[in-house]
Amino acid sequence: ILEKRHCAAQLLGFDNYAEYSLTTKMAPSVDKVMQFLDELAQRSIDVARAEANELIRFAGRDLSAWDVPYYSEKLRRQNFDISEEALRPYFPIDRVISGMFELTTKLFGLTIDEVTDVNTWHPDVRYFEIRDAQNTNRGSFYVDIYARNKKRGGAWMDECVGRKYLNDDKRNPVAFLVCNFTPPNKSEPGLLSHDDVVTLFHEFGHALHHLLTKVDIPSLAGINGVEWDAVELPSQFMENFAWQPDVLAMISGHYQTGEPLPEDIFSRLVGSRRFQAAMQMVRQLELASLDMRLHAEFTPGNKHIVEQTLQSVRD
Repeated sequence: ILEKRHCAAQLLGFDNYAEYSLTTKMAPSVDKVMQFLDELAQRSIDVARAEANELIRFAGRDLSAWDVPYYSEKLRRQNFDISEEALRPYFPIDRVISGMFELTTKLFGLTIDEVTDVNTWHPDVRYFEIRDAQNTNRGSFYVDIYARNKKRGGAWMDECVGRKYLNDDKRNPVAFLVCNFTPPNKSEPGLLSHDDVVTLFHEFGHALHHLLTKVDIPSLAGINGVEWDAVELPSQFMENFAWQPDVLAMISGHYQTGEPLPEDIFSRLVGSRRFQAAMQMVRQLELASLDMRLHAEFTPGNKHIVEQTLQSVRD
């Protein structure tokens, strides 16, 4: 794969595939990207080492990579006395969705209404329309939120229809918002962990990016025609609101009593947000640096470049 990419880049006049890849992105050059990654590494590595040493002391032994998630969760519970499962009763799905839509109204002056007489591919799927402050229809979206057999795992947003306003051919955008959250059962409604809430806000940010475009040409509207290193900006923007006290008050309430998320639990939840943040940062830096260096430094005939580059990055 590296050889083919390197060949393709040179056919197009680039020194390497990394340089070619950046032509459609915000980052200006390979050197700038590596400088950015190196600076982040210098700022993160000492804190990451301290976090890793804390985890090793807590476990009482050296850890392999596959041990880290288990002991990290145990340490997080000890430090913050909070578990994702204990949070679920405070985040019934309908309450979270209605609160998220209320936030959207406050932020953007939009109203979101469910439409029920629309064909869908499964009874769980819901359909919503978005209107702006002038009551103009800006688009619509499907929400397929529960896990089920034979459904692809994960969470994502994708386009069903792109905005198109060309002469007499006019259509508003339509999006899919798909998740795999735990469905309701006989004794309780669908309940979300706070991680699930963050995921939902993230994917809804992508949906808003697609739906609120005013660009009339489909290939450039919404999520299309956007630099690939910019496409996550709206989603990460929306994620931040899932941690704000006033927003948590809008989206949470115990499914049995309606009790809001207690203040002490909220404080511990916010404190846990930065737990092992440096370890997570250096993990992403490992992946990004490996990817950039493999494609920037590739030379034909080097059969060991993957192992060599990975070891160099880790060192």
